[in-house]
Amino acid sequence: MHNIETLAADLAPFFKKGGNNGYSGDGSCKRLNLCDSAVTTRRGRVSPFSPQVVTSPESSGDAKTERSQPFNKGVTTVASVTTGFEEGAASPLPADCPSEWQAIWKELKRSEPPSWASAERWRELAADAEGFLMTWGNTADRLGWTTLDLFGVHPTAPTARFDVMGLIPILSGRNVCVLTEKTATIECKSGAKLTRYPPTGAGAVLITESTA
Repeated sequence: MHNIETLAADLAPFFKKGGNNGYSGDGSCKRLNLCDSAVTTRRGRVSPFSPQVVTSPESSGDAKTERSQPFNKGVTTVASVTTGFEEGAASPLPADCPSEWQAIWKELKRSEPPSWASAERWRELAADAEGFLMTWGNTADRLGWTTLDLFGVHPTAPTARFDVMGLIPILSGRNVCVLTEKTATIECKSGAKLTRYPPTGAGAVLITESTA
């Protein structure tokens, strides 16, 4: 068993070997520096003032969700721009289609139906006008078909006076397959063919002007 003096003498070489290499500062300062380093690194990753520090999104957790939200808002903005572009799209009718006929077609699309036509029938008339003018607009003009030949109706009996009715109101969802100076051949849904001549009656008005 060692006494105090012997124990001190045995331990003295260990203390001398460890030595004192100089003042290294207070331990609390070292810990503070270490904490400062950790805090600085963490701030660098999430600070909104240093976005360049973040090199990739988090693979999971709230951080990924928060960074995704501004991106979603950006997509909404792009969608609104796209919608505006579609609304300002040019007319689908050919440029060589007579401008007067194009104007009547546009009026059919944007106006409210008159008392003699349901909303569904009015939309059908606009669709029939568009389909005919897309395919036959320029040809009908060159063959001599007039505006009333295509868009005319009787002012007081627009659905009954077929002798005054133009080609467009006759179609009712059917297509013209042959057009000449004197006739229009209409293909029925059953496959049958109907030959229509230009109206012979007098006193017709444009379909967009009839309020009967």
